[in-house]
Amino acid sequence: MTTRPIRRSVLAAAAATMAMMTAAQPVWADGQSLRTMSDQTTSDFQNECLTAINAYRTKHQAPPLTIDQKAVDYAKTRALRSSQPGSFNHDGLAQGYGESLYSGSRGTRDPNTPYTPSTCKEAVESWYGQAGHYDFNNPGPDQADETSSFTQLVWRATTAVGCARAGGAREGGPADDGFYWHDTFVVCDFTPPGNFYVRGEAASAYAKNVLPAKS
Repeated sequence: MTTRPIRRSVLAAAAATMAMMTAAQPVWADGQSLRTMSDQTTSDFQNECLTAINAYRTKHQAPPLTIDQKAVDYAKTRALRSSQPGSFNHDGLAQGYGESLYSGSRGTRDPNTPYTPSTCKEAVESWYGQAGHYDFNNPGPDQADETSSFTQLVWRATTAVGCARAGGAREGGPADDGFYWHDTFVVCDFTPPGNFYVRGEAASAYAKNVLPAKS
């Protein structure tokens, strides 16, 4: 079996008053459409999400989150929505949530390879990977396009989260590159939302809620 490295896309947003996040759509293989994606959320997935998220929150001096079942149910609808072409965005996000999105694609030359979803740990690690772009000496949303997933992850005032996963195999046979592609979409909806601030108080909000890693 020949496999291809994962293709990833990350996007985050919050119900903030002055920031709008944008990102490129996931990279679809030419000539392929998507089979209807199905819910891939399991209890093990939920526990993996919470463990990964809280590990980074502890590292950055933020209290641990709990799972909010209402947020989980909402995230399931958002994950299925984000799996459709042109929908990897935060359009229609309900008030009261901050949202982080992740997509991962794996390619194989064997059409009989069973679908294996990406893990929540992969998603959380990709969001945390933005930490290197955040300037703790200049707190605020100025680097939001590059850091909003990270800041939502460790935002101290957030207390709960619901995560979900959708995925499946693409239809239409092999892509132009000869690979059969399997896609996974992970959505975590945080409450209360991070990256939230009152006009004129952005710096203080970020300084209180996004702390540096413990030495």
